[in-house]
Amino acid sequence: AQEDAIRKLMTVDYDKAENAGDVAAKMLLYAPDAVLLPPQGAIVSGEAAVRAWHVTSYKEAKLQVTSTVREVRIFGDAATATGTYSGTMTTTAGGAPQKLTGKFLALVRRQKDGSWKIAQEIWNTEPPPK
Repeated sequence: AQEDAIRKLMTVDYDKAENAGDVAAKMLLYAPDAVLLPPQGAIVSGEAAVRAWHVTSYKEAKLQVTSTVREVRIFGDAATATGTYSGTMTTTAGGAPQKLTGKFLALVRRQKDGSWKIAQEIWNTEPPPK
């Protein structure tokens, strides 16, 4: 049941918020002290910074992605989820959609209410978008 909840968090819930460009929905997936390690970017740490990063990201591009979790490892109240994603990215500046494929690693933590939230996330795109 715990592994299923983590898989749902990192695929169904994540993809729905990402594809909608919904910052509020995306923030519900993160722990308040979350850390992002985006490709070609600085470390993003804490709720306000993570929110601002998503606001900027969603203004710059629209994503349509599907994520797949390849492995979940649970260590008490923490777990890792590794996987891949693919889809398209269309910049708001215009142009044709670009194919997008990549991989991710997320550290998730069980919250006091029993839910799982993303505590740290790192991902990369292959090859990096132009």
